[in-house]
Amino acid sequence: MKEQYRKKSCLQLSVITPYLGVVLVFVLFGVLTKGVLFDISSLGNLVNNGLLIMICSVAAVPVFARGEMDFSLGSTEGICVMLIGYVVISNINLGWLGLLISIITGAVIGLINGLITNNLRIPSFVATISVNYVLRGVIYTMIDYKEVSFPTSYAVNYNVVVCFVVLVAVCIITYILMENTVMGKAEKLNGENNQALDFSGVNNRRYGVLAYVYLGVMVGVASYLITPRFTMVQATIGNTLAIDVLIALMIGGFNMSGGIGSKISQPIIGSVIIAVLNQGYALLNVESSIVQFTKGILFVVILTITSPGLLKSFKKIFGKQRNQVDKTTA
Repeated sequence: MKEQYRKKSCLQLSVITPYLGVVLVFVLFGVLTKGVLFDISSLGNLVNNGLLIMICSVAAVPVFARGEMDFSLGSTEGICVMLIGYVVISNINLGWLGLLISIITGAVIGLINGLITNNLRIPSFVATISVNYVLRGVIYTMIDYKEVSFPTSYAVNYNVVVCFVVLVAVCIITYILMENTVMGKAEKLNGENNQALDFSGVNNRRYGVLAYVYLGVMVGVASYLITPRFTMVQATIGNTLAIDVLIALMIGGFNMSGGIGSKISQPIIGSVIIAVLNQGYALLNVESSIVQFTKGILFVVILTITSPGLLKSFKKIFGKQRNQVDKTTA
């Protein structure tokens, strides 16, 4: 009975803590910035800074629900932005062409990741990191061939309202996909027990590939939305995107082994926390070294609190130590 109560307490704590984290960072930086965080311009920057991470982390739910991951997100973004840049500097007056090229590029990269991971049975960690290095090499080659600098007039194409509408649409689509389709149920069941799912007759490989394709498409959409914010394309573009998405998922309470507990609310919460942290630090003019240090500490603390497995491990360790002390004193 006590063990069931402990498990229930850990589960409740892991669910509640991310929401408390959102409230905490808003209140903390609201006080430290003397309310500047809640200005309209500041909130606009908050959306701008968190847009890419939030879209990608929400779209990554089908992949991570399978117990898999994608480390090629940053390079996918870089390739998409680079190709959009070529369209812009070639003076082709077709705004939709850049979007189409970006979506197709993301879908192709997602298809490659999905086929390598699900058909060749190579672990997603190894497969996507390998694809990431290949794509990063392509980006360096493209930049050496022709650098891309965006004209100042292109910046007017950025619209925060459109970005927010797209973000809401991605959340709705992903929710429907995960909660009301066979694909969503298959992704979650794969995270629970992939061998049982393979024997059930469900085409698990196909749904696995589709999960990566869906993520790639959404990365392409997000890349198109944020491109007007760039003045030029650098080889390091998107370097931290995959890690930021991973941290957003984990801070939001997402179980990295996937399964039926996978929800889109988790990456949304994690993305909001990261966006508020970044905006708050920017308003306070905090040095980047201190920012990275404090974010790392916060990540470890929240991960420890929100992970029932870690809490269980700590309880076992401290429980053994307490038993040893009791035996010694007895």
